[in-house]
Amino acid sequence: MGIMGAMPEEIDEILSIMKEKEQVELGGRIYHKGKIGNANVVVVFSRWGKVAASSTATSLIHIFNISELIFTGVAGALTDDIKVGDIILGERLFQHDMDAQPLMKKFEIPLLGISFFEPASERVGLAMEQLESVFQPNSSYPMALAEFLSQSGKMVYLPTLRKGIIASGDVFF
Repeated sequence: MGIMGAMPEEIDEILSIMKEKEQVELGGRIYHKGKIGNANVVVVFSRWGKVAASSTATSLIHIFNISELIFTGVAGALTDDIKVGDIILGERLFQHDMDAQPLMKKFEIPLLGISFFEPASERVGLAMEQLESVFQPNSSYPMALAEFLSQSGKMVYLPTLRKGIIASGDVFF
């Protein structure tokens, strides 16, 4: 499994729980191979932007032979009901700044004839099942995050898990 973050701070906590760590430097990035629980993982700081993320993902797939990829880190929302610490599993993935007009429709991905990617529903379901255990009343994650937020002077609330649409682009808004 590959885990990417666009900033070092987004992967630091993940690296702290990894065991049997080994570093591989490739293409200006440091790939951290190891284990989380029984899972073999490769964690990497991809850098900012779609090009950096796609080249890093390509290396994870072709060199490290990952079968699953998680991108974690900073995100924004177009709604007020998503807060820091919430986990959104992408049911549809868009590039909000894709525009190859007039050759094709806005948002259409060149040569693919589609405007979004849709992960297999069974994979999203499996991820949802696995993550639901983190959100159980006896789980430490929601309470630990609420405690961290209160210590940092931010509003306290319990994080949520949901499915949703994720849009990515090189324009921040």
